Amino acid sequence: GKVVGANVPVIGGTATLNLSNVTPGAHRYAAVYAPTVGTVFQASEGAVTVTAKTSAKVTETFAASVKKGKKAKGAVVVTLAGTSTKATGKVTVKVGSKVVGSGTVVNGKATITLKKLKKGKNKLVATWGGNALAPAASLAFTIKQK
Repeated sequence: GKVVGANVPVIGGTATLNLSNVTPGAHRYAAVYAPTVGTVFQASEGAVTVTAKTSAKVTETFAASVKKGKKAKGAVVVTLAGTSTKATGKVTVKVGSKVVGSGTVVNGKATITLKKLKKGKNKLVATWGGNALAPAASLAFTIKQK
């Protein structure tokens, strides 16, 4: 395999190597310990699988204004940085602490029809719960209900 680090210091029995620009997802790494010649330590090796996480961006496609008596319909889109993998999971839309809509994210998108909103300007927050590749992310937006 490819060498990603060498001469990593061992402190208190642990060697730590921080990597950057790693593609999100699962990666298997092997470590080989080669002690200094003439010491009592023995050579050893081990392997571990780690999951590199990325960030998520939430956007929405709801109309800024909804006609009287109508419900807002739109989509919440979740994009994962640095990977072609599409987000999955669940999205919740709230006005304050009240849930006004939710949906399942399929191929990075959840299509949602919101509950009837109060007349006037409504401040909403769409939250994606996160998954194995990225932590939760949210977006604040407004809809004017006429």
